[in-house]
Amino acid sequence: MRIFTLLSLSFFLFGCATARISSFRDPSALNKTYSSVVVMYPIDNLSVRTKIESMAIESFTNSKVKAASSLTVYSPTKEFNESEFYQAVAKSGFETVLLVKRADSASKTSYSAITNYTGNSNYTYNSNLMGGGNLYGNHNGSAYTSLLESTTYNSNAQIELWDVKTKTRVWVGSVDGESGHYSSYDGMLEKMIDTTKEELIKASLLAPAVP
Repeated sequence: MRIFTLLSLSFFLFGCATARISSFRDPSALNKTYSSVVVMYPIDNLSVRTKIESMAIESFTNSKVKAASSLTVYSPTKEFNESEFYQAVAKSGFETVLLVKRADSASKTSYSAITNYTGNSNYTYNSNLMGGGNLYGNHNGSAYTSLLESTTYNSNAQIELWDVKTKTRVWVGSVDGESGHYSSYDGMLEKMIDTTKEELIKASLLAPAVP
């Protein structure tokens, strides 16, 4: 017996997380390129902070950009001092700090009916350029309907890149993310981080470290 469900088709069409970014580069940094970055998400929740900074480090490292967590450069047990922090970053051999200033998130849960078929099925989906389509085919067997619960996530983050040597802000960005119906919250965060990284590399602000 074979089970055919529209869920796999829905996942293919609507499951991917998306992100978009708007950014501005300071004119004084038009000719600057850096090869190392410390990621800092200064919130009290250490679990979330560690997770976000680790995800960003993995993304930068995959693109051969030297990256580290602020937690490994400046101990969270110390009272924060901006001057001491920059000194610690410079002493560790890093040129920039990627600061996540604010991140807001929201979620929405929706329900949809999914028809499941048991037996022999033969279906073809024809899509069009407007994002819609039609499902054609035949089925020999029985069918039942189940209720599918899906949660979508939306998030916005304000991000800044700081030059450690001059202690100046050289880039600002605002990134928006959406999980899609069958993607996860972490999938959305990964997409937002990758989109931010790609924007910085595209602008030649960050580049792979020379071996």
